[in-house]
Amino acid sequence: MLEEIDKTIALIKRAKSQKQSLWTPNAFASQFQEAEVAVRKALQSQMNMMNARGDRQFAEAVKEARRQVDIMFSKSTKHTQRIAAGGELQRIVRLKFGAPTGRIELPAINQSNSLARSVGSIRIMVSHAEKDRPIVELLNVLLQMGLGIHSSEIFISSIDGQGLYPNEDTREGIREAIESAFTVISILTPNYKKSEACMGELGAIWALKKVLFPLVVGELTLGKAAFFIDTRTCVPIAERSRIAALKDMITWHDQPVNSSTWDRNLTEFIDKLPNAISQCAK
Repeated sequence: MLEEIDKTIALIKRAKSQKQSLWTPNAFASQFQEAEVAVRKALQSQMNMMNARGDRQFAEAVKEARRQVDIMFSKSTKHTQRIAAGGELQRIVRLKFGAPTGRIELPAINQSNSLARSVGSIRIMVSHAEKDRPIVELLNVLLQMGLGIHSSEIFISSIDGQGLYPNEDTREGIREAIESAFTVISILTPNYKKSEACMGELGAIWALKKVLFPLVVGELTLGKAAFFIDTRTCVPIAERSRIAALKDMITWHDQPVNSSTWDRNLTEFIDKLPNAISQCAK
């Protein structure tokens, strides 16, 4: 069901960015009608499966899911409201319908799958410099494989399918991601310090009082960045005992993490980190 929701929100986002109606005769309208059929059919299938298993405790979740679906496909709903409803529907499906929360297949990390980045649906935003992508890719694997966080809940601007949409305004997309994210992980490197865009992101994160988990690479002097960061919260990215706090900060109470899975993936992250850092320095 998540795939159907993802595709629908992506369609709404495109219509919103192009200022297109989802009801007047056009390409968006026909796709939107098909999306409604697909989402409602997927929800009904999920309900039938739950009923067959005798999972009556999900009745309230189903009721709320139906309400969010109705909001998404109501003619009187605005694009922004549709996107927010879609994000809430994603949350319900993952947390209440027993959607997989364990080991995520690696293709989901690298495919350009146009996953929706809707208001309220982003759990983590990774603020980073474009040149530091090798480090970010390792972190992305750790978040998904180690903590079981779905790729659609992680905003990373440099990774296809997890960042901006084609033709989306960069500043607007980044602003929306910062506003929506519950937690921001910043990868503080020399490249990050040199980037005006990264400094702008850091200022916005500070102004919006977002929960920030700053990861420092190497012996870095923060300089101007120190104005926006409580230096006591900075964590050396290669220090295993300190980065383990990441698990406690962003683990949801209803999504337990397998300790052995986390430890195995953290070890792999630490082992591959030196090579990634050296690539970023080129």
